[in-house]
Amino acid sequence: MGRIMPMQRAALIVLSCGCTLAARDQVGTIDFYGYKGINAQAVRRALPFHTGDPYAAQILTQARETVQQIVGRPATDVEALCCDRNGDR
Repeated sequence: MGRIMPMQRAALIVLSCGCTLAARDQVGTIDFYGYKGINAQAVRRALPFHTGDPYAAQILTQARETVQQIVGRPATDVEALCCDRNGDR
């Protein structure tokens, strides 16, 4: 990933993704990276999903829309990553 300039910085949200056979397919963790100068807690509170919720494809779109709404700029990246030990995203 290239360097993010401070004026371009919005937020990077990473959902760790589960890929095991016994996957529960839930939101396992919600992490923020590169959010200096941004109120990550306000974004977290505004997200329409939380840790433990069932994972659905629209979560990535919802995360992008929430960052745009709260921060006023698009997120630099939003990804669902694999895997935690419980098989959650």
